[in-house]
Amino acid sequence: MKFKFLSFLFSCLALVGFAQEPERPDFEIPRYTVEFEAVRSLAQVLDYWHPLMETDQAWVKNRGEGAVVWIVDTGQNPHSDVSQEGQQYNINTTPEPMYDGNGHGSYCAGVIAALDNGYGALGIAPGTITVSAKGMRNNGQGFSGEIAQSIIKSTDAHLKYFPDKIGIISMSFGGGSPMPDVEQALLYAQSKGMVLVASAGNSGYPGTGNTIGWPARYDFVNSVAALDQQSKPAQFSSGGEGLDVTAYGVSIYSTNQNGGYARVSGTSFSGPMIAGVCALIGTQHRAALLAGDRTKINERVSAHLKKYATDLLPNGIDVRNGHGLPKATVVNNPLPDQGGVEPPQPPGKLRTVNVTVPGEYTMFWRAADREQFENIRLKFEVEYQSTYPATKAHSVASGWIGSFFVQRGFVLLAGDDEWEALFWARHFAEMISKAQGFPIVCARITATNEAGQVFTLSGNQRRQGAQSKAVAGVTKGVRMQTFDGE
Repeated sequence: MKFKFLSFLFSCLALVGFAQEPERPDFEIPRYTVEFEAVRSLAQVLDYWHPLMETDQAWVKNRGEGAVVWIVDTGQNPHSDVSQEGQQYNINTTPEPMYDGNGHGSYCAGVIAALDNGYGALGIAPGTITVSAKGMRNNGQGFSGEIAQSIIKSTDAHLKYFPDKIGIISMSFGGGSPMPDVEQALLYAQSKGMVLVASAGNSGYPGTGNTIGWPARYDFVNSVAALDQQSKPAQFSSGGEGLDVTAYGVSIYSTNQNGGYARVSGTSFSGPMIAGVCALIGTQHRAALLAGDRTKINERVSAHLKKYATDLLPNGIDVRNGHGLPKATVVNNPLPDQGGVEPPQPPGKLRTVNVTVPGEYTMFWRAADREQFENIRLKFEVEYQSTYPATKAHSVASGWIGSFFVQRGFVLLAGDDEWEALFWARHFAEMISKAQGFPIVCARITATNEAGQVFTLSGNQRRQGAQSKAVAGVTKGVRMQTFDGE
């Protein structure tokens, strides 16, 4: 009778949860910080790391259009500043709804691919498709079986829906020990041609040992540490032998789960930055990678990251930065195993491209009979013939216009005003672009002077009654000079 009573008691305790320990997670999102969150952003924020990563130079080559990044995380909520093209392929292996109730996955998506649309954040590979593979729960915890299934399903979906693009799996979570099912899933993904990237972790580095978490510690996964704004190892960044590369992870401006924006810090965000660099590399060398042994794609992209990384410390490969910082401009280099030879790319179709160049560009000018320079803010609509895809054409035109007006002043003829300054801006931009083999036509150019007055020229339009000083190539007396603003 006593035995039956105790048996009944333990059964009751089990039903109310006292006799069972809660399930312990195998992985967790490293503790990260959110500095602030904004509901919206009216202007586009070119974050501090863009010039440090040299994204503008890389985007002349591509913007990651030939790659898809599968983000194994807490989900990714719809956002106007991130392409929704990949969201129809979302994967969820957790018992929770697809909704990102944590925000972590949505932050990661913005770092990779926030759109270049004139407002909000700007990702490192804005042409890349991102897909959410929810394998982490909203409380930041993950279980090996669910994560392994996210990796396997991401791989299979990539092969089915994007066979002609490079696939990348981005992982910003970590655990204290390897998990066999996750390891096997990662090996499966690698065997199918997926590139594997994981954040090293936020455990800091005491000077000895190894604080890198799993799966980043696997030698076939590209592990990523974090840098601060001064390109120094972030204090929170994990380190140790086997660290591969590093990227910026402090105060990163990105999208959040509520349709707004935030600044976040952690290797959780340096990892996606490198996933974006892999998208640029994969796009640039897509033909060679897909034509070769697909089981070697991860290895080849990893070798590319390491070989062309910028060494930030004097002692070469080290436990805080690994091989160094792979800037976006690593896309300019051939794959290490190609001997410097890129396979020929098929010619594209020549077409006329119309581009509205985002942003404004300041032009300094003065008439010859004035001593002080003035400035006008310019906006351009240009057209030119190109074989580039539309996104690349947009990038090339924007980059060229932007570089043309940097520290450049124009000394015009005596008596010239803003209308003539606008005319000469158009004239010289078209003339020099043609001389450099990149002929553009300014279909429309708009200027705003310091008083807020707006001037617009369309096509070959001139102001009524203005002197035709550029007719028949008469440009003598008008000159450009370097302008330092002093």
